[in-house]
Amino acid sequence: MTDREFTRAVERGDVPASDFHHADHLRVALVYLKGDEPVIQQRMLNRVHRYMPPSLLGSQFETLEEPGDDEHPVTVIVQDSIAETVLDVLRQLTAPHT
Repeated sequence: MTDREFTRAVERGDVPASDFHHADHLRVALVYLKGDEPVIQQRMLNRVHRYMPPSLLGSQFETLEEPGDDEHPVTVIVQDSIAETVLDVLRQLTAPHT
């Protein structure tokens, strides 16, 4: 499997276990989705699945520890649509690194 084929398979979520020898080509990144509590609360209220009740959101923000600079996070501000947020994540992940 070529690198391009492997990348496409990863994007589809279709990677056979035998192909994990390509893992040295993957870059791992910590993506921190940073959003204000009202924005996150509104998104929680609008979603279909309820994995965490909105009533717990306040305590989650109170105990949230943002990643430190030493963790080299890719920080994306959550304020636009979900689609725009995803595009921002992808832009930052594919941007040249210095």
